[in-house]
Amino acid sequence: MMGDLDLLQAIDCSPENELLLLVTPVQDSLDGGLQPGVPCKRSMKCVANLVLVVNRLSKDLTCFASDLREDKLCSAIMDCVIEEIVVKTERSNYSREKKVIFKRSSSVSKFILRDTFHKDFTWNSGKLKLQAITLRDRFRDHRVTFDMFKYHPTHDSDEGGLTVLMSVGEGMHFSCSMSADKPELQLEECSLESLKEICEDENTNRFLFTRKTEGVSLTTFESVKYPGWFISTSYDGTNNSVEMCQETDGRVRSFRLSQP
Repeated sequence: MMGDLDLLQAIDCSPENELLLLVTPVQDSLDGGLQPGVPCKRSMKCVANLVLVVNRLSKDLTCFASDLREDKLCSAIMDCVIEEIVVKTERSNYSREKKVIFKRSSSVSKFILRDTFHKDFTWNSGKLKLQAITLRDRFRDHRVTFDMFKYHPTHDSDEGGLTVLMSVGEGMHFSCSMSADKPELQLEECSLESLKEICEDENTNRFLFTRKTEGVSLTTFESVKYPGWFISTSYDGTNNSVEMCQETDGRVRSFRLSQP
């Protein structure tokens, strides 16, 4: 039986003949028990492995009958000896992700913005906010003329529409930054030279907006830095603010563009 293994006999080998342990098929002994066949050449390491295997077999195979078929017996022995190790590997998506870099084109266009309630954009020099006011004809020269610079991504992005930067005067641009847990629209001074290229995951993307066309002649401007936030005016005639809003905020998000 397996419990009667003679360790003195097992190590009756010279050290110079150390070989890896070879496990031979388990055979039926004369008394109906199980006896492992062991090669004559083995090392102390092999003996230790053998003892572990025998002990495990003697415990795990006691539930099987002695007349177990050979194929099932072999399968049972392999289940006792072999341990399954599951190695999980995770592939990082970082290496596959490509950063979008927006490069400014050489062309620039000039236009005037007016919302669907005929409010014009005005700017008091020295202030960092624009206002939307219904101007009479004699005050039309107070309307803001925007310079719009187009930016092209280095590869296709998911934004759709046209990526633009809008400037008011020399070096003053629309920018969208977080303030009190809400994106805020303001004018910010920055040299155009430093904005030739803008990376989508850098802070300079606060100057970029996605221009999309609605219907035939209406246009929206969505922040690149804060998707889902749009340049907007108020439905209220007494509220002249030009702010960022979401679609559900109940503000005017559509504008008409015209030549100055």
